[in-house]
Amino acid sequence: MKKGFRWIPALVILILTMLFSAAAMAESPGEEEKVRDTVEKLCSGIQNYDAQQISSCLKNPSSLTYVSEENAPYVNRFIRENNKQMFRYTVRELSVNGEKAAVVLEIRYPNACDIFQKAMDQLFLYSMSKPEVKTEKAVRKFGKYIKTYAQLVNIPVRSETVSLSLTKTGGEWKVGRMNKKMNLILNDGYPRAVQNFENSYDKE
Repeated sequence: MKKGFRWIPALVILILTMLFSAAAMAESPGEEEKVRDTVEKLCSGIQNYDAQQISSCLKNPSSLTYVSEENAPYVNRFIRENNKQMFRYTVRELSVNGEKAAVVLEIRYPNACDIFQKAMDQLFLYSMSKPEVKTEKAVRKFGKYIKTYAQLVNIPVRSETVSLSLTKTGGEWKVGRMNKKMNLILNDGYPRAVQNFENSYDKE
């Protein structure tokens, strides 16, 4: 290939190279904006506790964990209300390399892990004293305990730095998956409360 282009002056080659680089750079802001749109849609879904919207941003939707209103109506509403009021995020870094992108977010979110855990302990004691209790009533009791403990303390707001990897799939940018940290943020610390609760009784 070099022999065929010997006659082209070095200056022309330099200009063509510069133009090619400029064209490549011109495409980058457009892709960056699309990546940002996906991240904003994902974060909007988290703030509104909207599982369908979050799933639409994920390459692997099965990585999403979510408390459904059908199974636990009060827990769902409690998290939804907290997220709407206290969830905030800032894009700290964003880079695009071909069909891959990396984003770093600074996220502030309500962490009600301690409240959930206290309510779980209370529910456990209740179920031990009333082993015949129906599931529907136990779910209502759990919601009542959460409400009681939430009224006693201010829900702490915590900050986390989160890294997201995105891939361009079918012309759309998708976040790879909801990792452990993102699911924790989405659910106000609920997954950690469940894990702590299970660990505390496994030791006994």
